[in-house]
Amino acid sequence: PANEATGVVIEAKLDKQKGPIATVLIQEGTLKVGDYVLAGQSWGRVRALTNHLSESIKKALPGTPVEILGMNSTPDAGAILQVVESEKEARSHVQRESNSSSASKTLTLNEVVQKIDSGELQTLNLVLKADVQGSVEAVAQSIESIESDNVQIQVIHTASGAVNESDILLASASEAIIVAFGLPEDSN
Repeated sequence: PANEATGVVIEAKLDKQKGPIATVLIQEGTLKVGDYVLAGQSWGRVRALTNHLSESIKKALPGTPVEILGMNSTPDAGAILQVVESEKEARSHVQRESNSSSASKTLTLNEVVQKIDSGELQTLNLVLKADVQGSVEAVAQSIESIESDNVQIQVIHTASGAVNESDILLASASEAIIVAFGLPEDSN
């Protein structure tokens, strides 16, 4: 319990009033309100911790499931959460990850349709995003069941939360289309 906290994101959702909320199982260390955390491409400062009874708590010990408020975006389920020294360290880690990914020219929907019609595109890659993990899984199953003679539909990534830079880089690199459900429009 004396170590820096680490844990696993079990589920994450985007609440319209509270913002991104991550449900995390603390594996070791103690997570406290005010800690800076990093989970995959998401980072932030813990503004509030809520236990399984929806009670506000100040710290979470190993083996404790908690909801965390204060992330900049909704982390992916399964992401490893770790405490970092500062917001600057978290941002630089995410920036290094983004810079190591290579980006290519993105496709427009019209270009995709033209490629399908001409037979140039045999597989349509999709990146699916939704407000909660359950919704994205249901949408992915529905889309994967669609049959077409012209093109094969392949879901290459699913996640809950707002569309972020890593989703855009993935879609760009794999010539995929991003499809988002139940998410508010982002002005960025």
